Amino acid sequence: MRTFNIKLNFLFLTIFSLVFFILYFARVNIFSIAIPLFIVTLICILYLAYIYLKEAKIIHELSQFLKSSKYILLLLLLMFLFESFNFDYEYNFKLFSQKKTCKNILIFLQDYEFFKLIAFNALCVYSKTLYYVILILLITFLIHFINKINLEKIFLFLGLLFSLIAIVHLIIDIYIRLNFYPGNIYEYFKTFNSSNNFAYFQLLPFYSDGFRNVEIYPILVGYMASLNLLNKTNKKKYIYISCFLGVCVFLSFSRVSWVISFVIITYLLFVNYKITIKYLINQFFYFVVFLIIFTYLWNYSDLIFINDSNNVDYIPRSNFFYYTMMKITSLVSTDLSNYFNYLNTSGWYYYNIIPVENIEASNLSGYTGVFELEEIIKDNKETIYNEYIETYMQQHLNSVPARLETYRELLILIKEKFFFGYSANKFSVGIISSDINATLNNPYVKTGNAESDFLQMFVEHGFIGFVIKISLFIYLLSLNIKNKDYFNVSFLLMIIIFSIFVTLSFYFFYWISLAIIISRTHVKIAR
Repeated sequence: MRTFNIKLNFLFLTIFSLVFFILYFARVNIFSIAIPLFIVTLICILYLAYIYLKEAKIIHELSQFLKSSKYILLLLLLMFLFESFNFDYEYNFKLFSQKKTCKNILIFLQDYEFFKLIAFNALCVYSKTLYYVILILLITFLIHFINKINLEKIFLFLGLLFSLIAIVHLIIDIYIRLNFYPGNIYEYFKTFNSSNNFAYFQLLPFYSDGFRNVEIYPILVGYMASLNLLNKTNKKKYIYISCFLGVCVFLSFSRVSWVISFVIITYLLFVNYKITIKYLINQFFYFVVFLIIFTYLWNYSDLIFINDSNNVDYIPRSNFFYYTMMKITSLVSTDLSNYFNYLNTSGWYYYNIIPVENIEASNLSGYTGVFELEEIIKDNKETIYNEYIETYMQQHLNSVPARLETYRELLILIKEKFFFGYSANKFSVGIISSDINATLNNPYVKTGNAESDFLQMFVEHGFIGFVIKISLFIYLLSLNIKNKDYFNVSFLLMIIIFSIFVTLSFYFFYWISLAIIISRTHVKIAR
């Protein structure tokens, strides 16, 4: 019988929340906030360690884990050996010194040479090795606590917290846009919430690169948890919560999150058809109502923005419906997504490379002026779109062409070193057709990122490393399907699909998620 401890639930929720905030503030170089948050997190972890040492029968729990999870530990050990020793230190030192968060560490600790090198090597150069150590420590902790905490509720509150923060952020963004755009205040604000800074608080990413994956992870796990709570309890409140989080996941415009949601819902249809269908009917209704109301408010009324383009206070914005259709159709056809980009003329303001002949035709943000843009496209809309907008708009709003080109180039590399790979991060691919600035002689070079965790393993450590990683996930999935742990299966499906399209092992929450899945699997087996 599982008995949940409210204090432990709060501690785990606090830690999970704070680590996301710490990464954000480190990413935007606000260490004056990141460090105090890190100290608070460390205090919470030390308190958990105190409880663990006080309560746990450590030798008994570890011996049980070793006995029930030998195959899992063997696969993890093999992956650890590959990723820690098939490694070029000098190459990786140079590579990570160019990464934004790692560069910020070097800048922040520049006056402390000894601590700078220790922190940089541990957190950046040898980050994968550190992650494996943390993974084992987390599993050791979690096999003791897993039956005392309610993971579904913790993730649900995590998702609700970040969804509410995202909504507040959207309101602030609109307020600043209405009152300070264009201008220095707005541009300063954007330096802290662009998608390049892990904008966990950003819905409707219209005004920056549309690559939306790891930023909405807390919301996605909350949504996954709400669906499983609904499936477990059939309580009406979870239908409403799931619908709310479902809309938030959709508004992130992260297509991998949409695919994950679709797969989890499909799986839960087989688990409990009636409850899932009931949820889907409600979700469809609320989504359609929201889409109609928000499109009207955003693009066709004067309640938020002035809709008259001739008004001096007019602020251009993407058409919400066309933007949504572009994102949806990009999953199946780039040509179809191009069609909706073509219809979304109000969005061209942000995504064009039209040469500015006269400085008066540009505003403070560097975009072609609204009236000048309308004048330019009036008589030759299709030509202007094809020449100055289509590729640039796709590059910023649709990562599919760039990913497909990356995968094609990676397959060439894999054929050259099929069995043992190139070693950790020591590879690069040239992008030509999907980058507006790239040429055959000057391609955009992507280094050390396969845009897929499974392909990353293949290109770094060859077929052998790839088989080991795939084996781990297949084994975990088979065990949890056998044990009918619907939450763990959903969680695994989420991690697996994410790992197909994102190099997820770069991020700390991948390892936390893996530790949760493995420890929960062990506890189910050991019963």
